[in-house]
Amino acid sequence: MPWLLIDGHNVIFHHPTLTQDYKRRPTTAIDYLISQAQHISDTRDWRTVLFFDGNFKSRGISCSRSCKLEIIFADSYLTADALIEKLCQKIPPSQDIFVVTADVALTQSIASSRVHVFTPDWFFQECKAARETLQDSLRRINRKARWERH
Repeated sequence: MPWLLIDGHNVIFHHPTLTQDYKRRPTTAIDYLISQAQHISDTRDWRTVLFFDGNFKSRGISCSRSCKLEIIFADSYLTADALIEKLCQKIPPSQDIFVVTADVALTQSIASSRVHVFTPDWFFQECKAARETLQDSLRRINRKARWERH
């Protein structure tokens, strides 16, 4: 199963609306990004890891996990970028790695033939496609359930 590693704060600050949300209330932007990652995790065959700088768990952000979504808040002595770099080194060579970031320094540090970097714009397009896939599946299930009742 391929890995999708998301540089959370970088994605938030690439999106103007989320940036504004973050400035007013960080938990709102982070929770929204978590929900988007959950959509992708639920509809794609990727192991998804969402990285954030800082320990926001103590500030009331939900950290529910599915079997394919993990949320990691970097400790004060490490950055999310450092954790992404370390995980890229630890993932077996037989598994593909996709990293979502617009951070040029991170992109350069993880550059290899098996690490593919996607932009935050790609991520939000993929989130939209994942939501549509999920909605289509639910509509089909709903139609089938109505058909079987009659």
